Amino acid sequence: MLAGAGAVLLLGLVAWLVLRRRRRAGTPAAAIALGELERALKRMGRLPTAGTTLQALERRFARSPAAAGYVRAVRDLRYGGRPAAPTRAQRRGLRGELARGGGPITRLRAWWALPPGR
Repeated sequence: MLAGAGAVLLLGLVAWLVLRRRRRAGTPAAAIALGELERALKRMGRLPTAGTTLQALERRFARSPAAAGYVRAVRDLRYGGRPAAPTRAQRRGLRGELARGGGPITRLRAWWALPPGR
C-alpha cells in the first residue's frame, strides 16, 4: 500500500514537472527569470518592499559577485534585451547569499527557493 501511494505521488510529481515545462516553453525568458527571482526571495522571507528596483537588489547582494551577477543578468534580460539567462554559478551564488548566516535548515530552504536548475 505504501509503495502504491509512493508511485502515485511520483507520477503526480512527474506530471507536474512536464506541465510546468510546457507552460514555461511559451513564456519569454525575462518573465521566467524575474518570476524565479521573486519566488526565491519570497520563499526565503526576503521579498523587497514595493518600488525596489533590480538595480537596488543588485547592490544589496554586492558582497557576492555571483549573486549580484544573477540579479544583473535578470536585469539585463528584462531591460537590455540580452538573451543570456543567469548562469549556474550565479544561481549558486544567489542561493548562498539567501542562506547566509543560517544553519542547515536555512540552506535547505534556500535550495528549495532556488533549486539548482538549467
